[in-house]
Amino acid sequence: MEWYQKAAASQDNNSATTAQFKIGYLYETGYGVPQNNVQAFEWYLRSAEQGNVTAQFRVGVCYRGGDQSLDVEANCKSFLEWFEKAAEQGMVEADFMTGSLYKFDKHVDIDVDKAFSWLLKAAEKGFHKAMNMVGDMYLNGEGVLKDETRASEWYLKAAEQGVATAQNSLGRLYKEGTGAVQDSKRAFEWFRKSAEQGDVIGRLQLGLLLCSNEGDVKQDLEEARKWFEFAGREGRQALGLLYLGMLYQMGTQGVVKDHEKARELYLLVLKVEPDHEKAKEYLKDVEQSIEQDRKAAAREDMGFVEAWISDKLW
Repeated sequence: MEWYQKAAASQDNNSATTAQFKIGYLYETGYGVPQNNVQAFEWYLRSAEQGNVTAQFRVGVCYRGGDQSLDVEANCKSFLEWFEKAAEQGMVEADFMTGSLYKFDKHVDIDVDKAFSWLLKAAEKGFHKAMNMVGDMYLNGEGVLKDETRASEWYLKAAEQGVATAQNSLGRLYKEGTGAVQDSKRAFEWFRKSAEQGDVIGRLQLGLLLCSNEGDVKQDLEEARKWFEFAGREGRQALGLLYLGMLYQMGTQGVVKDHEKARELYLLVLKVEPDHEKAKEYLKDVEQSIEQDRKAAAREDMGFVEAWISDKLW
């Protein structure tokens, strides 16, 4: 601590602000000194006010949520101000945070033009989450002219860095032929990558594509069901299982009609979401169909028995 305090008083601004930030960290963690939240924040703020970019970002984080560990109250104006200061010094995390705040945060004035500008800076520096958000903004025309081709290019960059939501979005563009040549096989590949990372929407999209018998993707209902059930571990399986049940109930898209399988799937939906109105409705319909199937089968069996008896008697 003694050496940091000497450095903090140095005429060398870089050395001084770095030492000030480190003193703040020591007070926050209680490492080598008695833990003191008030002192910690004061040192962070002192460092930030003298231009230390890491301290500026840390102060922004403290003000944003009201850092209880440092006894700091939330301050909407201050957190945006400090993130912008850090962003102006080229800190990529601050670029991303500033852009995200302007796009989403209800505590600041939403400004999609500023959001796009900051997010694009972060994306161009290789920040993968920003790449995905820039893709979203190009696709929806938020803060920039709508450009589906540019959207697909940014999604691809993010997807190649392993961003599951970007992989899912890219798969959807290939599936629909939006901003890229329609290609069900590539759509399948990107949906699978997203699904394998645990993305719930990716799992549902993969399941739906496996149900469809679309393009170069071979229909595989059992595989589809597996992905729908995986999605259910995140509480989102109802949509997929309901859809699969409807395929079996109606016998569409090359699926052989099977009321019993449809019933089983609707019951699974209700096990997860007991108040799911559509599942209740379809379950009632399919149980009526099952009863009709049983009566029809019984009449057929009775006709066969009657014919057999008649043949034996005569």
